[in-house]
Amino acid sequence: MLDSHPDVHSIDEADYWKRARPIDDYLADPALPAFVAFKLPQEARRVEELAAKYTSIRILWCLRDPRDVVASMVSLTLRHEESKLVWACHPNGAIHELAQAIPALPEDARAKLAPHLERYAALSTTPYEARNRTDAIFTGALCWGVKNEFLKVYRKRQLPLIEVRYEPLVTSPRDTIEQLLASIGLPWSEDVLRHHQLHSGMLIGRTDASRAIDQTKVGRWAQDFSEGELAAIRGVCGELAGELGYQ
Repeated sequence: MLDSHPDVHSIDEADYWKRARPIDDYLADPALPAFVAFKLPQEARRVEELAAKYTSIRILWCLRDPRDVVASMVSLTLRHEESKLVWACHPNGAIHELAQAIPALPEDARAKLAPHLERYAALSTTPYEARNRTDAIFTGALCWGVKNEFLKVYRKRQLPLIEVRYEPLVTSPRDTIEQLLASIGLPWSEDVLRHHQLHSGMLIGRTDASRAIDQTKVGRWAQDFSEGELAAIRGVCGELAGELGYQ
């Protein structure tokens, strides 16, 4: 959506940092518009580096109900060698992101999550193909919990932080994006609501860039999970979810 704004150019997480081209190259490129947006998730753990090096940076943090996030993680399948695995168990999915993020967790977060981190450590030694739905739900919930522990770090460091909730974004996109653009000093553009007409192809996570915003993924957890599975998600990230407004 932001990439559809005429004053913004967005960079996917596979195309910067220590990969194809570093952040500084994009920021110094005179051919790019005034605002460059970098997709953050896999690099969210680099909070101290971001704070120290990029003084004019603004962080847009998208919050979403963990139950819907886990539902997405266990429904998305990607090919791995001769089989298909759900994203929560895929070696390039939640497993990979947890392996990167856990070492960067603050000590208090590590202490709080200790039993879950021990279970993850044991699970991470098992073959990907041997992991079942219960393992995928646990890994997905832990991934949501670990990632959003970093939100508390961003808040504590008092970085310029704008929190955007997925639910109002897809139910009231004009109001939500209008407020977001105003907060970063950008004028309104109708193009942000025409993003599906301006983009095409499949993005990371098998997101169809030509698909318009819809509300079909809000509350999908109610039909995807049993009471026992919901209890398992609650057991991993329920406390943090409550702190962030998801009851």
